[in-house]
Amino acid sequence: DVKMDPEDSAADNYIKTTTGNYVSRKAEISQATHVEIKGRSWIEDGVVVRGDLAKIRMGRYCQVSSHTILEPAPATPSTVSDVTQIPHVPVSIGSHTVVGSHCHIRAAAIGSYCWIGPNVKMGARVIVKDACVIEEGVVLGDDVVIGPFTRVSTVPLSTNSTTTTTTTMLQMMDLPPSTIQLLQEESMETYQNFVAAQRTQ
Repeated sequence: DVKMDPEDSAADNYIKTTTGNYVSRKAEISQATHVEIKGRSWIEDGVVVRGDLAKIRMGRYCQVSSHTILEPAPATPSTVSDVTQIPHVPVSIGSHTVVGSHCHIRAAAIGSYCWIGPNVKMGARVIVKDACVIEEGVVLGDDVVIGPFTRVSTVPLSTNSTTTTTTTMLQMMDLPPSTIQLLQEESMETYQNFVAAQRTQ
């Protein structure tokens, strides 16, 4: 539900929907009829949601942080230059999931109870299962699948002193079952704090 009612605006910077979602007036939602947000979620300023390419669904208590792009990917790799002429994979984001700032998300699915750090890049058709933590700056290539209860981080391997570039690799570690409860509680508390902040403005 991203149907926006100007009379339901809680603050100058955000528009509140009938299900308790907050969408920044400075976010760019293309073809809002293709964007479904279950409730009590918020989209910050500078976020781009490409609903014109395919449907994008988000659960409850989700946060999409500033200047992040949600962009459905082509169903298959293609050499067609006009991307609007080929089918795209819908994007699904589960409940109690945070997507950090300055991310570029082209994933097919991100599960519930996930935390995606800032500056993360997810390639086309990536699937991230439930209860995952993707740390800041991680880059996931096309069609990667991350299993549930996984923490993904970047580990430096070597540094070229001439070009000052660092070679890195992905490191994956198991997360405990308590991850679900922790991320659920944190997302609900963060939403309540966000709403309280809007009321005081």
